Amino acid sequence: MQVTCSGMMNHQYHAELSALASIGVKDIPPIPQQKKTNNESGWLLIDHVRPLGSRSDKCIEIYNARCGMTELNSQAEEEIIEHLRNLSHFIPIKNPNFEWVPESSPLLITSIYFHQLTETLEESDSYVLLNGIQFTGFNFKYIHPRYPVIKNDGDYYKLIGLCMIKGADDFMNDITLEEQMFEIH
Repeated sequence: MQVTCSGMMNHQYHAELSALASIGVKDIPPIPQQKKTNNESGWLLIDHVRPLGSRSDKCIEIYNARCGMTELNSQAEEEIIEHLRNLSHFIPIKNPNFEWVPESSPLLITSIYFHQLTETLEESDSYVLLNGIQFTGFNFKYIHPRYPVIKNDGDYYKLIGLCMIKGADDFMNDITLEEQMFEIH
């Protein structure tokens, strides 16, 4: 199958690997211990990024510390590092500047989830998030759009699943990428 659309990829990904490898627990600030108001249920760890083709920085969720969580355990820390590495396949993440904001923050915060992939994103491979193809309204569970993720497999691409983007309209509103033809087997 051949599709022509825009796709998000980080051409600098392999050059940024060493910088990402140095990101660790020491770079993640502790969860704030301030009392929250009644309408705040948790904290979001965010970073400000500039996707390729965008004219402005975007706030992107790195981790959601649910209500009652007061500190990050080792599993949460590993999830944060893994999510950063996954995001970096599509968005340049050079010098993360993490901050915690209340879940009810008025900031336009985008969340990207990779839960519907058939394989793990590997550091040695290159991927494209086809932001020119949007799936919406499957059923009541899917209120946020899904986008295909494809993996470069030699002369063609292989579909490896969908990613969900919460806040996609705000995230994609100023991203201008040239359309390309992708041959998917």
